[in-house]
Amino acid sequence: MINSKSLRLSLLFFIFTVMVSSIMALPVIINGKSAAGDAFVFRVYHEADPISGIEILLDQQRPDENGDFMLGFESQEIQQVSIRVG
Repeated sequence: MINSKSLRLSLLFFIFTVMVSSIMALPVIINGKSAAGDAFVFRVYHEADPISGIEILLDQQRPDENGDFMLGFESQEIQQVSIRVG
């Protein structure tokens, strides 16, 4: 038979683990290479409100002279983002 104290501790550990994992933001990194070198700026957006079309700029970067760029942001959940070049 399971001890009620060990069951309670197991349940508390499980709840703590779920809470911590849902609070922590995870880093998202997008690496790329531009054939145009550093001619354009790359921006990554998240659509905050689909009805009004309000977008939040998460990161932007101009590629280096070799065309390499890296966009990075943190996210607590899976979300759709868009990358714009211009």
